[in-house]
Amino acid sequence: MKCIAIQSSPNLDGLTSSLAQAILNGVSAMGGETELIHLNKLDIQTCIACNGGWGECRDQGTCILEDDFEGLRTKTINADIVVFATPVYWHDLSESAKAFLDRLRRCERACDFKTFSNKKIIGITSAGGSGRGAVRALYNL
Repeated sequence: MKCIAIQSSPNLDGLTSSLAQAILNGVSAMGGETELIHLNKLDIQTCIACNGGWGECRDQGTCILEDDFEGLRTKTINADIVVFATPVYWHDLSESAKAFLDRLRRCERACDFKTFSNKKIIGITSAGGSGRGAVRALYNL
C-alpha cells in the first residue's frame, strides 16, 4: 500500500505537517510505503484557463504549463491513499492547495473524474484561533 500526504502549509514543521505525518506514521506502521510532500517547495503555477477558459487539459488530460504539477499528479495517481492537509486561511484552503487542486480538477475532466474513484482520500484542515473556518475549508477540500 502506497500513501502520499500533500501538505500545503508554508510552515514545514507546524501543525498541518505534523497531522499529515501522523497519518503516514500509521500507514508505515502497517507496512505501507509513505511520502510527505511539502507543496510549497514545489513550483505549482495557477491555472491560466487556456483555450478560451475551457483548458486544453479538458480533452488531453495533461496541463500545458511546465512546472511540478504533472509530476505530483502522477504521484497521486500511483498512490493507493492520498492525504491532503491544509492550514485554514480566511475560512478556506491555503493558496498553494487551491492552485494544485484547481488544476487537478481540470485535468481530471478528461477521464470523467474517475481517476480517484477507487482511492482512499483523507482531507485534513488545521485551523488556528477559534477553528471556525475548518468545516468550510473541509467542504471546499
